Amino acid sequence: MDQWQLEELAKVVAHCKIKVVSDGLSPEILRQCYVEPAPSVEQAVADSLKEYGPDAKLAVIPKGPYVLPYVMPA
Repeated sequence: MDQWQLEELAKVVAHCKIKVVSDGLSPEILRQCYVEPAPSVEQAVADSLKEYGPDAKLAVIPKGPYVLPYVMPA
């Protein structure tokens, strides 16, 4: 992870909960990066909808390190 990726991740973590599906990183490492591990995309979506309700706003971002998510101010 490059410095700019970490800086961008920190901006998002300040506003949103991030769940990550990864075969290459252990759940412990993901938690150290301030994201929640998830076993599958389907499970991450289901857990998020259960936690925030059916009207929750979710984003599924494939290849996350190559995408800069942006949260529009309300």
